[in-house]
Amino acid sequence: MSALRYPVEWLDTGTVELTSRRTRSSGAHTVRFLRAIATGTRPAHEPLLETLDQRLSEVSGYQANWDGNDSEAPSADAIAKARGFLQEVFRSAVEQTSGDWRSPHISANEEGHIVFEWWNGQRKLTIYFGPQSASFIRSWGPHLFDDMQDGPLVIEEFGNHWAWLLG
Repeated sequence: MSALRYPVEWLDTGTVELTSRRTRSSGAHTVRFLRAIATGTRPAHEPLLETLDQRLSEVSGYQANWDGNDSEAPSADAIAKARGFLQEVFRSAVEQTSGDWRSPHISANEEGHIVFEWWNGQRKLTIYFGPQSASFIRSWGPHLFDDMQDGPLVIEEFGNHWAWLLG
């Protein structure tokens, strides 16, 4: 397997390695494809990703006060970050777990952030994408201090969050 380096400036983590079972030339195509997805210039072509991309497009159409509670419209930057992240973690999660991918619930919050949520029994993983940053919350029970963990999202650590969710 060859590793490709893909810049992820929005998380301020430098680069992310993408592993590919293809040749170097098709790996370069994968990087171009991911960049096109992240910028919204090309739709996803894998059926699961295409469905999720359509949901992101629906959420991107929310206007200010979309919920009747004066919530902000999702920002274009947050949508682009969420779209790029989804493309990247989908491939990583499928490779690491032999295809055990669970699609997130996709929504927006009152601050205009894009929200991805996954559930597995009592475990819940929520990721918030804002225009400048991303953060996560892992919860496994009702107690704020004893049953939850949160922090900035670091792309290289998503595999740990995914393993925890499925564990």
